[in-house]
Amino acid sequence: FALVSEVQQRVPDHPELAELWTRTSWRTTIPSDPPGARVFRRAFGKDGAWIDLGTTPLEDIRIPFGLSEIRLELPGYQTVHRTLGGDHINLEELGGGAAFADGLLVGPETYRLDPEGSIPEGKVRIGGWTLATEGGAVTLEDFFLGRYEVTNEEFNAFVEAGGYQRPELWSPIVVDGEALPWDHAMALFRDRTGRPGPSTWVAGHYPDGEGIMPVSGISWYEADAYARFVGDELPSAHHWQQALATSTFPVLIPLSNFSGAGPRPVNESRALSYSGTYDMAGNAREWTSTAIGDEMIILGGNWNDPYYIAGMADASAPPLDRSPGNGFRLANTYDSAEARLVVSAPITTRSTASSPDQRQPVDDEIYAAYSRVFDYDRSPLNERVEEIDATRLWRREIITFDSAYGEDRVILHLYLPTSGSAPFQTVVYWSGWDTFRLDDVDHYFARQVDFIVKSGRALAFPVLRGTFARRIGDARAPPAFGTAAWRDNTIDAVKDIRRTIDYLETRADIDTSSLAYFGYSWGGVNAPIALAQEDRFEVAIIDIGLMPAMPATPEVDPLHSLSRIDVPSLMLSGEFDPMVTRADAEKYFEMIGVPSEHKRHVIALGGHYVPRELLIRESLAWLDRYAGPTGFAIPTYGQ
Repeated sequence: FALVSEVQQRVPDHPELAELWTRTSWRTTIPSDPPGARVFRRAFGKDGAWIDLGTTPLEDIRIPFGLSEIRLELPGYQTVHRTLGGDHINLEELGGGAAFADGLLVGPETYRLDPEGSIPEGKVRIGGWTLATEGGAVTLEDFFLGRYEVTNEEFNAFVEAGGYQRPELWSPIVVDGEALPWDHAMALFRDRTGRPGPSTWVAGHYPDGEGIMPVSGISWYEADAYARFVGDELPSAHHWQQALATSTFPVLIPLSNFSGAGPRPVNESRALSYSGTYDMAGNAREWTSTAIGDEMIILGGNWNDPYYIAGMADASAPPLDRSPGNGFRLANTYDSAEARLVVSAPITTRSTASSPDQRQPVDDEIYAAYSRVFDYDRSPLNERVEEIDATRLWRREIITFDSAYGEDRVILHLYLPTSGSAPFQTVVYWSGWDTFRLDDVDHYFARQVDFIVKSGRALAFPVLRGTFARRIGDARAPPAFGTAAWRDNTIDAVKDIRRTIDYLETRADIDTSSLAYFGYSWGGVNAPIALAQEDRFEVAIIDIGLMPAMPATPEVDPLHSLSRIDVPSLMLSGEFDPMVTRADAEKYFEMIGVPSEHKRHVIALGGHYVPRELLIRESLAWLDRYAGPTGFAIPTYGQ
């Protein structure tokens, strides 16, 4: 992005600039309230210089792929420090909204700047939102959340003010369903030497030199009493989660304090959440005001936890738990009485993965009946080359041929490498859900799978029914799981994949003896079906395996096909995928029918978009192993 920016300055009218911008960045708009704020940007977690983007409203500007920090400054107003972007690079525009509902990206919002001194000290503003509940939806107002976790130094003011001797600050301390007498209760809250204070303190004081570390060894009752002491509140689990976009985890977690030797000073953290708070993952677990059963929800994980704890939305502990890693941060909320009732209500059930254990694959006889919906007559293709173009690295042919259904024609983008010699190993690609709303195959190809062609292989990218130029009407989203429309679309797409192979078999420059399947997201969901229905594939790569709940459409339920996959299969998953839990991904992988020595599951520190470097390394190594090497040197990357 920096290089393209330099090219823009030197040769602003160069015809290739437009293409370079789309391969490195999103278009976006950044407004503020009030307008006129100066906006600066730098790469997330880096010490580089801030780049001046201009004054709000900034319209149709470019933001590089990845996660950026942005800073908005306006004289007389408090500076706003946020994050923007993420690792999902298929979209052409980074649209508005505080944190995208699908958990893939953090988009810009109308950033509200507050006059200096007008908001609670040490806190950041977080926009209101609509919270879906079992009884409908409730509107929640803007709120303020502590930029940092409460520190030892801050908690010491509570201790020195006699906080442990002031009953009016404390909620009833309940043990086995009964409230303890005051004196008995306070005896539970002693430090290592028997003085009132956190369990990690000594002689009524925090260890020397740890004043700006998060206070830890705190029970929920102590956190609640301190909040009342300073006139604040513990955030509900709903408010806490609203301040943390899990889509940023692939870059946030490496900067967070997990599996460490101890807590770190709060002002030394670079682990910035999208909302401007620090260390919401790692350093100290953080109590919330939300109960679940007899426990209280405590989120984010601490310095001694494994990193995946950060993704647990209902982690909890008994309210009397004073483990060394327990801490908290404070909030100020301004919701209506009705909304407060909703967000203060206990959570009655824990979130559970939609495990495929609840459904069992059908037997061979029933599966054979389901499979008939994918049959088609091998009629003439009537193929036609519509367009040919080339770059330094590949030649692209756009071919159309008759589909296996109706009067429609399949569009195939066939990318052939300029290196190596025919016949080429070939990968058949089934794209993701986002292709239902995108228009340009080339841009998608360049962001997703151009490395396949760069490695000396051909890539067959069929435009499946409903996507890109084959969009049906104005529809820009896939049909809902479990509907007849989903069933019909899946059947047509599988036939498009099979018809693509029919065409590849007519080409002398394609090696159809080593065909590979590559499915991303939507293509990962349907990988079991495609692989079970089409026996001409020799190897498979499943980039995100997802088991949708679709009992109403059993013919296209991938559950029934997983055990019938019989080719070596590489599966890649993101630890913090907002659509697929780790448990579901692991179950999906376990059910793949090939022996364990011929399947591999790589779980990456990522979301729904597996980090590109890992995707390249693992995919090419798998293809080399089972389709044969092309002579391309697989790049070596760090951990």
